[in-house]
Amino acid sequence: MSIISGTDEEKHEDNNTLAMNDFEFYSDASGLSLNKNHQFHESGVVCLGIQNQQVWWYSELLWPLNNTSNLNFYSQSSSLEAIGLFLPFLCMPDVLQGKSVIFWTDNSSLVYLWSKQKFFKQKPIYRLLETLKQISTFLSVQVFVRHVTRRSNRWAKLVDNLSRKRTTNRFDQKAIGCAKKDIYQGILCQWISQPEINLEDLLLNEICLKLKP
Repeated sequence: MSIISGTDEEKHEDNNTLAMNDFEFYSDASGLSLNKNHQFHESGVVCLGIQNQQVWWYSELLWPLNNTSNLNFYSQSSSLEAIGLFLPFLCMPDVLQGKSVIFWTDNSSLVYLWSKQKFFKQKPIYRLLETLKQISTFLSVQVFVRHVTRRSNRWAKLVDNLSRKRTTNRFDQKAIGCAKKDIYQGILCQWISQPEINLEDLLLNEICLKLKP
């Protein structure tokens, strides 16, 4: 498995990188915000699969607010953004197995942390990235993580809008109308509310169950 990161400014590498990849994804997450009634707006993380200038796959994870004991997690932007990188692996591991993928994210800290590959499990972001590394190794997936400036192109705008229900309009819905949709409600949602659970083993088990014929 190879771990590659970079930025959208590295134009000299982009053409070669994209030519090598089997799948391309845009991911974005929205933090929590309150409405005028002091209730949380419905938001979460969205990941889009892009192919031939079309959205072929859509996945979302809405923040699980049934247990608000871990509200501090929602202030950690890199951790929120990292959740989006898991969605293709958890929803369609059989499709990604043995392939290469590129993730575009507007969170430069996430790109940097992934490139260092030194994860200390005491912090949520490191636990997430170490788990992602294990999953990609298990599935023999080559992972590229690249930076895209926020809302700087068609897909970056779309995924940003879709990460919050209040900013999603009918044009956004039309853009994903023909896409395969996976609404994720698995173990990762439980971990967000209860970060003490063993994330690595539980997610690998979840993936193995999906891989069974």
